[in-house]
Amino acid sequence: MTCPRRSLLALVVLSGFAVAVPAPAQAACHAFTISAAPTTVAEGGTVTVTVGRDAGVNPSSVEVVSVNETAVAGQDYTAVQRRVSMSTETSQTFTVATTNDSTPEPAETFKLHLQNAGGCAVNPNFGYGPDARVTIQDNDPPATAPGTAPGTAPATAGATTRPTTVTSVGDTSTTLAAETSTMVTETTEASTTTADLALAGDGDDDGGGAGAAVATLIGAILIVLGGIGYVLYRRRPAPGA
Repeated sequence: MTCPRRSLLALVVLSGFAVAVPAPAQAACHAFTISAAPTTVAEGGTVTVTVGRDAGVNPSSVEVVSVNETAVAGQDYTAVQRRVSMSTETSQTFTVATTNDSTPEPAETFKLHLQNAGGCAVNPNFGYGPDARVTIQDNDPPATAPGTAPGTAPATAGATTRPTTVTSVGDTSTTLAAETSTMVTETTEASTTTADLALAGDGDDDGGGAGAAVATLIGAILIVLGGIGYVLYRRRPAPGA
């Protein structure tokens, strides 16, 4: 790259005429460029940054700074603010590290910018190439709902679980038999007691005492049958079970 010339006009008087004579051109100045490789990097990876210039005529330097976009220095990548100096070479490289976090997020970007060039005292004019943009690609799996294992579909909203009650037939039969036996025993004892009382209280009437005892026994049998029916009613299966 050739720097612009400074047009210093020297006035030379020749035969009464003023003639403009251009001053000699200055030495070439430097045009700096910057690039990054790779331009897209996964979280935790590094980027190689190359700073170049068009010629190695004189020592010169340039400052490289990072510029946040969606990525934030110190959080998503290591901040950059450094001066790159060159004497006779035409390029230098360095690396920038990115941060590997555990938060799912979209891809993020930042830029590397050139500024404040110096050196080449004979010509302080410098040129700068465009910024280098770096994209940080997330490497975390997508978030899942709390309590849901990865790859498992969440439960359907509104679904209900109906409790299932299992009744053992053997248990029911045993309980029914025990309750029926108890009722029969209690009723028989009551009937016997009633019959005895009837006979004792009516000993002079030959037929009356026996008739009362039979009536009492029949009543006891009816009570037992009613009790059995009641127990069976209580033990019937619930509707829809």
